[in-house]
Amino acid sequence: MKHKIVVAYLCVAAVLLSCTKASESTDAKRTPKPPPNPTNAETNPALTIAIEIDGAPSAALDSTKLNATEPDFKNEDHRAWKLTSLLPNTNRPGVVFAVTGDQDISVVLRSPRAPSDPIPGVMLNRRGELFANMIDPADPFPAFHGQGGRLARPGDPSTRIANVKKIRAYVESDSGSALK
Repeated sequence: MKHKIVVAYLCVAAVLLSCTKASESTDAKRTPKPPPNPTNAETNPALTIAIEIDGAPSAALDSTKLNATEPDFKNEDHRAWKLTSLLPNTNRPGVVFAVTGDQDISVVLRSPRAPSDPIPGVMLNRRGELFANMIDPADPFPAFHGQGGRLARPGDPSTRIANVKKIRAYVESDSGSALK
């Protein structure tokens, strides 16, 4: 009988010694990783986006060109460029941009019709993620970015293409879209 009691105490002691506090093991899971400092926002050195203008291949858009080009819009967390600033011979009437991203999903971004309309562009956030989207010149980085969640805010309704692989610029024909 005494032998069984000793074994039971030893088992309880082993279990207690092998356990860790919940706060120690799950603290990293509960605390979100803070974003990097704004000064660390750089494009991925391996960034290469294939460019096609009016059906002909053009020089790729890479991190060197992006870092060398002054952003059209910037704040402490973001940098954004108009596609017409990055791609030659695209600042003309009727040009549209077909942007292809993850899973080969393409979205057509049309040039603005009025000066206050959103413009096609690419945006780099401070995590170094590059997105293609329509940028509102009056408010290129709206305050609701990343502030939805528990506050039940709807977030940004605009379409974004992450991990851009290819950008095609062409004049859209009257017969419809020319996505290929």
